[in-house]
Amino acid sequence: MLTLAVAALLLATALPTSAQTATAARGGLPRMWDGKPDLNGVWQALTTANFDLQDHAASLGVPAGQGVVEGNDIPYQAWALAKKQENFKNRATADPEQKCFLLGVPRTMYAPFPFQIIHSPAYIAVFSEYTRPEIRFVRGGTLDDPTGVAPDVHIYTRSKLPWVRLPEGVPAFEAYYDPKALWPAASQARRKAALAAGA
Repeated sequence: MLTLAVAALLLATALPTSAQTATAARGGLPRMWDGKPDLNGVWQALTTANFDLQDHAASLGVPAGQGVVEGNDIPYQAWALAKKQENFKNRATADPEQKCFLLGVPRTMYAPFPFQIIHSPAYIAVFSEYTRPEIRFVRGGTLDDPTGVAPDVHIYTRSKLPWVRLPEGVPAFEAYYDPKALWPAASQARRKAALAAGA
C-alpha cells in the first residue's frame, strides 16, 4: 500500500500543470495564428544585465549577477572593450540612467523597467514609459518595417556609432531637445490632453 502511495505521489509531481501542458502542446511558446511566437504583453527583464551583459562580481553600486550572453564571451574589438571599461569606470557620472536620461535600445529592453510589445502579423511595436505613464513612445527602429515612419528628430546622437548615417534635413541633438520647439501644434495639443487626463 505504501509503495502504491509513493508511486502515485511521484507520478503526480512529475506531471506538468495544465498551463505548462497547453504551452508545451503549442511548441513551448505562445504562438500567433501564423505559427510565429506571440510577443504581445507587458515584459520586464529580471536580470542584472543592466549592469553588465556578462557574468560579474559585486562592486560598488553593482550587484553580482549571471550574464545573459551565451558562453559569456563577447568578441569585443580592442576599442570597444576599452570604451566598455571607460563607461563602467565613469558610470556614476556618465551613465544616462544616473542622469534620468532615456536609456535607448537595446539597453531599455533589459533594464529593470516594464515595457509593452504589441505584435501583429505585420508589425511589432515596442512601447515604454519614460516620465509619465499617460505617454507612450514607439521606437521606430523596433518596427518590423520602419520605412513608413520618418524621424522628426534624432536625439542622443553623441552616442551613435560611427557607421550610423543620419539623414540630412532632420534636426539632430547630442542629448534631448525641447519638444515645444519642434513638435507640430497638433502633437503638442495631444500631449497636453494626455498629461491633463493623467493628472
